[in-house]
This record gives sequence, C-alpha cells and structure tokens, in this order.
Amino acid sequence: MSVDASLTKLLPRTYTLTHSDWTGQLLLSVGPFYNERQLGHWYTRFMRDEIVAEWKLNRQASLHVHCHVSGGHCLLAPAALRNRIFEREMPLVLQAICYADEKLLANHPELDRSNVWVRFHSDNPKYNRADCWGSLSDATNSVRSANLGSCESGALASALRES
Repeated sequence: MSVDASLTKLLPRTYTLTHSDWTGQLLLSVGPFYNERQLGHWYTRFMRDEIVAEWKLNRQASLHVHCHVSGGHCLLAPAALRNRIFEREMPLVLQAICYADEKLLANHPELDRSNVWVRFHSDNPKYNRADCWGSLSDATNSVRSANLGSCESGALASALRES
C-alpha cells in the first residue's frame, strides 16, 4: 500500500488520550502535536496512564502508539498489572481514535489496512517492547492473539528505530 500524496498534507497527525479513574471518562485530543496541556495535568503526570499515538509515513502509513507500563507510582499499579490493563484496553483506545478521526479514515480508507505498532515503555525488560497489532481494522477488535505479529518481516526493526 503506497502513501497517498494528499495524506502527507494532513501530517503530522497525533492523538493524546487521558482518562480519569474518578469519573471513568476518556479525553482524546487530535491535532498536529500532542496536547501538552492535557499531558501536563498533575494527575496524568503522577499516574502516567496517558496514551499517545501518531501516524508515520515511510513507504507505507503506520500508526505508532505509546504507553508507559512502568509509569506512575509503583505501589498503585505494578508494571505487570499496568501491562495487562494497557493490553486489554488497547482495542478501545484504537476504536476511540477511529471514531474521533472518522472523516480522515473515510477519506483515506487505506489507513484502515495500515499496521498498528504499540510501544510499551518500561524499566522492566520483560515489558519494554514494541508489538505489531496487525492492521488498524484488525487491531480494533478485542481478539489480539490473531493480530499480533501479522506485520511484514523487517517492519519490527524499522518500527523500533522510529519509536
């Protein structure tokens, strides 16, 4: 899938997602840059439960998602628990991105077939990794195991260099 020239005019395209444990509400910002004001809130800085994502273009478009598995206060949520939560909730995060950017996806249906790379940042080598979740349309489903690793060979090294 080659990159549509009209898509390059829309980039950079980033997503900043935060949530409140108190209200359960998600807040998603879409724009050319990450929403620093949203990321700078004391609660977000303390918990480090934000998720940021951006479209990257090489020969193909791909969505790169970042989350902090070792973030936040370790007594509130150890890395193993945070890892499990981020993995479980990632389809919802991707669905929210698709909903928020439905016009972009309608105008560029090739993005639905783009690979999604999720970069789990952690101090613990066990959880510090980049996983390919397959295409955006597949990654929004809750069945992750069938999608994991379905990206073309050589793409992992490229994604890790770009993260």
